Amino acid sequence: MNLLSEKGRAWLRALAPGLLLVVTAVLVQQLLGSSWKYFEEKCPNTDVLSWDANLRLSLVLDQYQELVRGDVMPALASLLRAPTWPFLRSAIALIVFLLSDTGPNTILDVAIGFVFYALVFPSIWIVAFEFTRSGLQAAVIWFFASVSLLFTSEIPAYGVSAMLEGQGMFFMLWTLYFTFKLYEQQRLRQTMAEAGTLHDFPRRKRFAIGLLVFGQALFHTKYPYGLMLLIAYAVYELVRRPRRFIELLVLAREQRYHGWRGALVLLFAGIMIAFVLGSRLPALKAVLNTKSGKYLVYALAVVLFLDFNVYLYRFRFEFRRLFDTATRTIYVFYFLPALGWLFLDPDRVNSTLGTQLHAQDGARSFLARFVEGTFDVPEPVLACLAAGLLTCCVVALLSIRKRGIGQGLTDWLGRPATGVFGVILIQWVILELLTSNKQIRHIYHLLPALFVIGAVWCLALPQLFRRARYGRLETGMRFVALSMAFLLPLTVSVMPLRLLMGGQGPAGSGLDLNYAYTRSRPLCFTGTDRNAFEPVRWMARRVDPGHRYMLVNSFHYYEDPRIAQSAGRFLASDFDLLLRMRTLNSGALRNAPGDHGNPHDFDRLLALGPDCDIAGEYALAESDRSGYELRQVGSLRHEPEPYCMQEYAIEAATSP
Repeated sequence: MNLLSEKGRAWLRALAPGLLLVVTAVLVQQLLGSSWKYFEEKCPNTDVLSWDANLRLSLVLDQYQELVRGDVMPALASLLRAPTWPFLRSAIALIVFLLSDTGPNTILDVAIGFVFYALVFPSIWIVAFEFTRSGLQAAVIWFFASVSLLFTSEIPAYGVSAMLEGQGMFFMLWTLYFTFKLYEQQRLRQTMAEAGTLHDFPRRKRFAIGLLVFGQALFHTKYPYGLMLLIAYAVYELVRRPRRFIELLVLAREQRYHGWRGALVLLFAGIMIAFVLGSRLPALKAVLNTKSGKYLVYALAVVLFLDFNVYLYRFRFEFRRLFDTATRTIYVFYFLPALGWLFLDPDRVNSTLGTQLHAQDGARSFLARFVEGTFDVPEPVLACLAAGLLTCCVVALLSIRKRGIGQGLTDWLGRPATGVFGVILIQWVILELLTSNKQIRHIYHLLPALFVIGAVWCLALPQLFRRARYGRLETGMRFVALSMAFLLPLTVSVMPLRLLMGGQGPAGSGLDLNYAYTRSRPLCFTGTDRNAFEPVRWMARRVDPGHRYMLVNSFHYYEDPRIAQSAGRFLASDFDLLLRMRTLNSGALRNAPGDHGNPHDFDRLLALGPDCDIAGEYALAESDRSGYELRQVGSLRHEPEPYCMQEYAIEAATSP
């Protein structure tokens, strides 16, 4: 009987996670598949993308065209320079386009982003298992995190949009996985050192290499993603080992940073504080948002960065004495390559500073938007995350009670799960406090990792009662805690159930989750009105694909009041993209002004504007700037929308 009972328990332990894994896998596969199918078959504007994606793809098309025609070095230089969008996504797109039989197209670009979005889901299970080393806990976490992601209001749409949020989710999740492993190795190293067996510690570099690869991939997905993580690492390490940082500051002050070097540090710190405040103070913003101000920051940052690393190298033995292996690894394998790449081009720094000064949608906080408008049913997700945060805090209190404030906090902050949770929350706080651009998409790359680590802490709730000695009361409390810990993440099942029970399939076929899901998400990121982009298509079809054009797109010049009041300003990037697609195979098109190589490579100039007078005005301004003689050869006016495109032949230069 006892043997059967033991077998029964073993079967139950194997069956429960297996069943949950199958349910989650089927749900993820079905909803991802139906989302992509809906995008391909139902969305009417798959030939255009969002604003940012249009501009990024336009740049990739230029690079693709140069590579196909044999101009390798200009294409690679443009790819690697990447002042606004890092090169990783563009490089992937170029490789895919070159290998594809169909060549570049918008659906293929969307597919790249969708692959990253889809890869997030199996990654969640792998990371959850590595964090917990429990099949059941990993299955529960995978179900919770996957359902929470799938049943957000916007994230599924970003998955089929060619935006970078899905790619950011994937690389952030894996970067924090390797961070977890580094802290775990450091904790094990400390335990073995206390036991006198440190000489037996396995010296493995794979976690450092993993941090290097995935951390830099995150940085080269979006510079703000990488910089926020960099700041979060610095803040968490400062909190984790404050005395070590104070000692480093004292040594640096005594050994190097006094006199003019100390003055440079103070000047740089003051300017950076001004940039943080500049987004909220218009007068200060006007002073800082200039080329001279940004180049001053760049020059100071490069000088201090190089000088500080020379100092660390010269006093590397003190650096090794002060900081543990995890801290040094994060600095060498994340900070150095990220900042080194950023400082190679001043335009990258200028673009980052411009992003900080940009204000958009700043009335509400990220937390308010996350709580109120992110999920179909927010209560289960918020309850699980709150339970995880509460458990994390209670563990801190118990550690302080057992070891005292200093040793207790050190022990708690040294836990790998605390480190990952802390790094995520610090990034959130940084975004709340240091940016006025409160678009909710700016936190989406954090959500998979947040769901995983929040659920990990939630499932740790029963451990709080493990050492309690209350007899039967202990057993009862642990049972309640265990039930709560596992049931809270599973309550997210109300989201698909609610949608299923309220949804109808096509033609009265009954309940259909795929049908209900795709109809309840804004999966058509560029909208469902095909007529909104018809003027762009109409004009693109009337361009001769065999000419090499310079494009003067006045709709990009928002500072002109005539443009700011025009509906065409919302279609500026769509004109750029579709005109490029029209001339991709046998002609060429580049935006003016810009770096176009030899000006004699172009034989036509296109000028776009809300009316023909404005288009002609911008064309003449470009002629004066570049020294071209222009002869008008055509004019197109789209009615009833006020769009005009004028075509000019480039005759000759007005000056030698």
